[in-house]
Amino acid sequence: MKNLTRSIAALILALVLSASSAGCGEGSPPDLTPFIGTWTVAAAAITVLCDDNSVKAVSVSDPTVMVMGTDSDLIDDDPTCPVLYNVSGGVAHALPGQTCNNPEVITLMHLLNGTFTPGKGAMATHNASGKLDGYINITLGETVFCTFNEMGVYRRGGN
Repeated sequence: MKNLTRSIAALILALVLSASSAGCGEGSPPDLTPFIGTWTVAAAAITVLCDDNSVKAVSVSDPTVMVMGTDSDLIDDDPTCPVLYNVSGGVAHALPGQTCNNPEVITLMHLLNGTFTPGKGAMATHNASGKLDGYINITLGETVFCTFNEMGVYRRGGN
């Protein structure tokens, strides 16, 4: 009987502790207010580095529009390369396994890492990296593989 009483007391204590910790921020949604809206480009570029020693710089000029997501916290609502993000610690982190097509880049882009971080004032930074599908370089007669890095500084609202 004593063991049963202790077991019930332990169960009650566990339930009380789990109920009280649920209100301490665990499971509460992140504040998306700092992210939502249109962000114009202050300076941004994609650099493509390939194993045939070629390098291509692609300037980025289209604004980033962050909206609330349904399958993620946020969506970068770009028509050619929409990216899903979840927010933690004041940083939007791109969900893994995303791909997109940028008409300025030779093949499909596979996003490995991506962050969007609003700073003080109306500025934000964006960083992303990943790999591209291989392509045949006709001159060399071999498959070329490339990686990409994207870095940008954005300003909330108009130019």
